[in-house]
Amino acid sequence: MNGRRLGGRYALDEPVGRGPNAVVYRATDTRAVGRVVATKVLHGRDRPDARTRHRFRREREILLALDHPNLLRLYDAGTDGETDWIVVDFAKTGSVGDLLRSDGPFDERSALDALVPALAALGAAHRAGVVHRAFGPDNILVGHRGQILLSDFTSATVLGQADEGDDRGRGPFAPPEQIASPWDVGPEADVYAAAATLVTLLTGRVPGPLWEISLGDPRWGSVPEWLRPLLSTAGALAPSDRFPSAEHLAAAIVEAAVRYGRPRSDELAALWEKVRPRTAPRPLHADRPPPEVTPEPTAPPPSVGHVYLSIAGGIVVAGALLALAAWVV
Repeated sequence: MNGRRLGGRYALDEPVGRGPNAVVYRATDTRAVGRVVATKVLHGRDRPDARTRHRFRREREILLALDHPNLLRLYDAGTDGETDWIVVDFAKTGSVGDLLRSDGPFDERSALDALVPALAALGAAHRAGVVHRAFGPDNILVGHRGQILLSDFTSATVLGQADEGDDRGRGPFAPPEQIASPWDVGPEADVYAAAATLVTLLTGRVPGPLWEISLGDPRWGSVPEWLRPLLSTAGALAPSDRFPSAEHLAAAIVEAAVRYGRPRSDELAALWEKVRPRTAPRPLHADRPPPEVTPEPTAPPPSVGHVYLSIAGGIVVAGALLALAAWVV
């Protein structure tokens, strides 16, 4: 498919991610000089089955309905013949998971600067009734000039529109209720995944069941003591004992950082004030047309959640291939 032009404007370059039902290509927008995008194309040896096509179009609709500067931006979407496709930001730096693998555990400030904007974006999804179900380091991308972008709604569900029988979303950060009934979960499942993600960023390893770790347990490792009660709550066994949404978890982390006088906590509070969800969600309608595509600015707005990563110097463009490789159906 290399060299093919989708929608009359997106020239496909090399593939950067491949799954059983979709391929992600680096592509060039021929109507916006110099703009490189990621184009996800649904494919199959035969025509994709109805469930696969439904998931793909649901992800497209979710991206279109959500509005937050730290969400992967949907530029365009369409169908060419039997080929469904969507066009989003190309995050050439890769993901925080790539950074973790290449440079080791994050320090406290870097971990929070990565997580808080991602939680803000996840909170915007929760306001719209969307449960991500695959939150983790590999789905937190680092875009242009360090902007954090939450990606991959392939496994997402919409409350009230659960896709029963869909067993996607079972991963290393999934809570027990999601493993037992992956299609029947609420925002609290993402809260658990976010807590496990933060522990992973700080320690360099995926934790065991969070509800089994007491506050004084050595398994917390390098997790700061002031964070442990919050992560213990977020990782509770019963969903009703956790924070009700990502927005609540982020607010609690920021408030505690300020209360305990953590280094640069004033900057973290200012960051949260800028990125916290504010807008009412747009309703999900499958028949809404794709948005008008506008040229990407030369630099993103300076106040929408950029990560302060002291370890970012070691990442290379190849990280984008790893990050986008996970974003397939």
